[in-house]
Amino acid sequence: MRNLRNVEDIRIDTTLFGRVWDRPFGVCPMGLSNLFWPNTDENLARAALDAGMPYCIATPGSTSLERIAEV
Repeated sequence: MRNLRNVEDIRIDTTLFGRVWDRPFGVCPMGLSNLFWPNTDENLARAALDAGMPYCIATPGSTSLERIAEV
């Protein structure tokens, strides 16, 4: 039984595809998001980068893969 475990040094980082990420989750693919608000794909990619988490663009993404790679 593991009651009263020490939680002073909890780490939530995780490794995915050989890279260590700050968060154990990422931004899921959302298709055609630029139809709802301009530049949403780019803004999501930037937010994921700033938060240290993976970003996955959807197949029907509104922004080119080359542009997302630049971001």
